[in-house]
Amino acid sequence: MWARLIALLVTRVAGARPQGPENINRSRLRVDARKWAASKLAPRKYGDRVEHDHKGALNFQPAVLIQVGDGAPEPLEVSGKVIEAE
Repeated sequence: MWARLIALLVTRVAGARPQGPENINRSRLRVDARKWAASKLAPRKYGDRVEHDHKGALNFQPAVLIQVGDGAPEPLEVSGKVIEAE
């Protein structure tokens, strides 16, 4: 019920004729604040929509395969000493 009332107030504020740039920004802020409040009170009706559409089979293959190095192990330097990989 409260969310519906807030939604009606949003349409009233949005439809009002602002007088000057200060009133335009104030009206925009009022509309945004009321839209936020309505989305918290009734998220299914006034909240942001999140759609999870999935079509087709799952494919977790990367689009591009990147090979780093030639595959040979590289020596590792620890505290100034070089340790050869086995």
